[in-house]
Amino acid sequence: HALSFPLSSEFGWSDVMRLLLLVGIAYMVGPDMYSRVLSARTTSVARSAALYTALALVPVAFVTAGMGMVARTLAPDIAPETALPWLISTALPDAVALILVLGLVAALMSSADSTLLGQGIVLANDIVGRLWQLSDRHTVRLARLVVVMLGFAALAIASYFGGVIASLMFAYSVFVSGVVGPVLLGLFGGRFRPTANVALLGLCLGGALGLLGALPLVDMPHKPLLPVIGLVVSMLVPLGVTALRRRYSQSDLMV
Repeated sequence: HALSFPLSSEFGWSDVMRLLLLVGIAYMVGPDMYSRVLSARTTSVARSAALYTALALVPVAFVTAGMGMVARTLAPDIAPETALPWLISTALPDAVALILVLGLVAALMSSADSTLLGQGIVLANDIVGRLWQLSDRHTVRLARLVVVMLGFAALAIASYFGGVIASLMFAYSVFVSGVVGPVLLGLFGGRFRPTANVALLGLCLGGALGLLGALPLVDMPHKPLLPVIGLVVSMLVPLGVTALRRRYSQSDLMV
């Protein structure tokens, strides 16, 4: 039934938990989040802004989901991708529809530019720049080039999948599998915090598993679980390598 929430005959608890993990945990390490937090004047301002924003997002999330459910009730045959556009174009007053469209465009632009800039800087400065020891001037030029390339890559992925939901799930599967684990270890790892190269190893292994689970052309058993397995691998590998390094370094000191 279209008004069944959060479960339905086509969407069970396993789907809910998978989405909570793949989508929810991404907000802990998302570059759009850190760019806003780090731009705050003080720690208290950042903490208050994050709290108030989280509280404001709760009703917005329920309203957005409710609009989609109403659209499916009024037009049962529409695809999930077209629920909101259908509701905007056919069921809402023109003034309300205009405000909603402007809000959606603003939200997409805000998230897109933060994500592109963040990933471009990471690739140019933390990966390529670290390997080839680039100067600041060349790193900035490379970051600009990488942002353009990532923009075209994102456009190609969106064109291939043909929908927002499918494109987002592809991106979340790869991002969460590779990035979340090493970043969390860097923040909370303590004495088991991995080095940059070890964290990069975990990122690549976890991201590769997430990519296999997200590619539509790949068919294998338990494919939907691969992003979750990639997340675990991206944490266990850096932890294991770091623990072995500490053990051997301590053994050398004892000798």
